[in-house]
Amino acid sequence: MDIHFNTPEELLGDESFLLWATNRNTAAPGQWEQWMQQNPAREGMVKEALALLQDITVNEAVPVAMIDAAEYRLLKNIETKKAAVVVSFFRKYGWVAAACIVFLVVSGTLWNTYFASSGIKTAYGEINEKTLPDGSQVTLNANSSILYNKRWKEGVDREVWIKGEAFFHVQKTVNHSKFVVHANGFDVVVTGTQFNIVNRDDKTNVMLTEGSVTILTKDGKTIHMKPGDFVQLDANQIEKKEVKKETVLAWKEHKLVFDNMQLGDVAKIIKEQYGATVTIADDSLAQKAISGILPNDNLDILIQALQATGDFIVTQSGKDILIANPK
Repeated sequence: MDIHFNTPEELLGDESFLLWATNRNTAAPGQWEQWMQQNPAREGMVKEALALLQDITVNEAVPVAMIDAAEYRLLKNIETKKAAVVVSFFRKYGWVAAACIVFLVVSGTLWNTYFASSGIKTAYGEINEKTLPDGSQVTLNANSSILYNKRWKEGVDREVWIKGEAFFHVQKTVNHSKFVVHANGFDVVVTGTQFNIVNRDDKTNVMLTEGSVTILTKDGKTIHMKPGDFVQLDANQIEKKEVKKETVLAWKEHKLVFDNMQLGDVAKIIKEQYGATVTIADDSLAQKAISGILPNDNLDILIQALQATGDFIVTQSGKDILIANPK
């Protein structure tokens, strides 16, 4: 085996060494035993690598978002053979590879840069405002969350992972560092601007109110937006639509604006905002259109408002809501 290693980090970056190290108690003698016999001066280095590997404990249930974040940053910023090997090993062998990634980023001072994450999460019916490390402002709608690095540095891309809905007012930096919001299937790239983004299971869209943004999809499409643009994305298409800014952003004022919206769609919004399960008695009722302005932070008032229209009978039991035709 004609290989040369000079540091424990180099050993832990080698996939075959990791396989041997994690199975050495059961594996038959092989190339690594031979290598150590041929390189007795490296025995201390091997022991140090094994000790470091043993000392690192990583919970097996590593969050998917953090796995994706680690892979994205490693491959983008340290595009080396070692990084590719570590990420590949992570995907194949679970916590052992996770431990090695942790070790490598710690030893390379990448842990503080990329893994020291912070987050914001809102409950149903709650809106929360936060100032990010660069001075950017974010307002989170109900039932939403973001994950970001709390140690952003000037000149490095600022990245946020979002689930739910949020409005961003992005601060420009001296070096014009990009601000990237990662969502399912696409990224929003900006330098300084204001925009609203929705990233939910059945609804994905972006509305730009100031500045400019570029949407990059996973399949290579690029969409440039200007103020007033509203882009809706799904698995099959990207569509620019005409919408009312006041309607899209009404949630920031703790309001829900229904402009000739079908009751079936209203039921989906109620579930997103309040975590309530809405059952509509029949399909024809689900297609009935309603208009009005209702609160997005008080489920009881919303139900009372629906009931007051006289068009529905609304029955509530905890978070279970039944909407039926009036008798």
